[in-house]
Amino acid sequence: MLFSEAVKFWLEKKNRTWTPVVAEYVKHLAEGWERVLGVVDMNAVTTKAIEKIEAVRDDGRRSASALNGERGYLRAFFAWSTKMGYCKGTPVTTWGFRRPTVRKEYVCLSAEDEAKLLAQCPPWLARYVRFGIQTGLREGTIRQLTWEMLKDSPLRFEIPAALMKTRHAHVFPVTPKVAAVLGAVVGHGPIFADLPPAAKLWREFKKAAYLAGINPATSPHDLRRTFVGRLSAAGVPVQTIMKLGAWRSMGVLLSHYCTQVPHDVATAALNAI
Repeated sequence: MLFSEAVKFWLEKKNRTWTPVVAEYVKHLAEGWERVLGVVDMNAVTTKAIEKIEAVRDDGRRSASALNGERGYLRAFFAWSTKMGYCKGTPVTTWGFRRPTVRKEYVCLSAEDEAKLLAQCPPWLARYVRFGIQTGLREGTIRQLTWEMLKDSPLRFEIPAALMKTRHAHVFPVTPKVAAVLGAVVGHGPIFADLPPAAKLWREFKKAAYLAGINPATSPHDLRRTFVGRLSAAGVPVQTIMKLGAWRSMGVLLSHYCTQVPHDVATAALNAI
């Protein structure tokens, strides 16, 4: 079986388990793989050929996180192909990560950092940043929110399971601050239709963070961590935070989102002893 044929079957199978955004992203990755290995027989794909893909894709414009993520999908593709009998084994089993450390530091923005960041953001990015901090929603979910998901009495978002990473429907109350971000005009279709592709959003965010003079490790996903940090600092129980942020596992919440305690919060907690 040719590499391109196996990729086609894999995408058809897995598309049902991915969100539309993820499916489109992986399709884009697969197109890059096919440009290198499209007409090669699956059993003739070698580790050297896989490293050739890496050399082509690592053009200096993609983050370490994006490259490591792509390797993960490529590994999953070969594991699935081996299971289906399309090849005898995976050529990436011994393929080491050239960038094993993506980022060790998680950032929780203070109110002052947020103000500095917003001052450097173009209007579309400022709106996204404010909404991300107030709701804690992931980028992929925010992109797919539509005005039709906004319900009255009480004002809330009813987000279908297909848009959530946990594959569970999520209801999120709309606070006055969230309503202020949305604005007074209610339309139709995507609420954040002006968001650029993920790569450009990431670049513009990092540029704004640099100009603002805040922690350079700050990334768009840290808006979700800021959401958690501020709720935690306000004394909101972890069970409530877990429900508001739609986490399935409390372990993930504690390990990846509660790793920082701001200095003023830690001081106040110690003074209360």
